[in-house]
Amino acid sequence: MAEDLIPVQTEPFIPEDWNYDQSVTKCWNLFKMVREKGAEALTELLIAHKVLTEDSKKKVGRKWPGKTFTGYCKDIGITDETAYNWFRKYCPAYSSQLGMCSASGGAVSCKQRGVRLE
Repeated sequence: MAEDLIPVQTEPFIPEDWNYDQSVTKCWNLFKMVREKGAEALTELLIAHKVLTEDSKKKVGRKWPGKTFTGYCKDIGITDETAYNWFRKYCPAYSSQLGMCSASGGAVSCKQRGVRLE
């Protein structure tokens, strides 16, 4: 899942007056924001998956014709594989409900993508 992360392109500037306590406070606040925004983004992603999956099952009267979860992922700048990885990691009950993953002998098999994680 390394491709899920945004790589740091340059070597960071390390200030001579770096302070442990200030850094801890700064980092703690940043990661708190990441957790909160990440949960919000994941919730929206899950809603999109549910809505688009249900809509795609309709033969007539689709609210979002031609729209797919894969297309949604592309439009927000991720792959659907990344989205499914996040569902497996952060929403195990939901991914299990979808029949995406099953555990066996310490390994997880994911039917949706045909991936086996050790």
